[in-house]
Amino acid sequence: MAKAGALRLASLGVTALAITDPYEGLLTLSSSSNKDVVIAISHTGRSEVVIQLLEIARDKGARTVALTNYSDSILADKCEFALVTSFRERRINAAVSTSSIEQLCMLYAIYFLIAHLQGGRAEQTFLEIESNAERIIRAK
Repeated sequence: MAKAGALRLASLGVTALAITDPYEGLLTLSSSSNKDVVIAISHTGRSEVVIQLLEIARDKGARTVALTNYSDSILADKCEFALVTSFRERRINAAVSTSSIEQLCMLYAIYFLIAHLQGGRAEQTFLEIESNAERIIRAK
């Protein structure tokens, strides 16, 4: 989910990183500032590493957003903003293919909101990406 969200934001010219490794998180989030927004993703909102990394970023002044399924989770409680999905998991292995859809929808909503706020700049970026794709990737 983090990689999908970061890729979408990068396509808008927003510097975005998908941190999926605890050590990467320690190194990256230790230099967070009040200019950063950290979106922490955890279906249960109880993933200890995610919570601790978020606290590092928050303590450095970053704005914090939780993307979780439970509004009363530890993660939601520790964030400035909580985006809450509403999907009841029946089995742990089902999480890979079910709740991830809701998370992806939320990330796309953020993407579309930022694109809307950028107005013409986002449209110009999309046209440039499309032009480069035609030139580099697509067959003539």
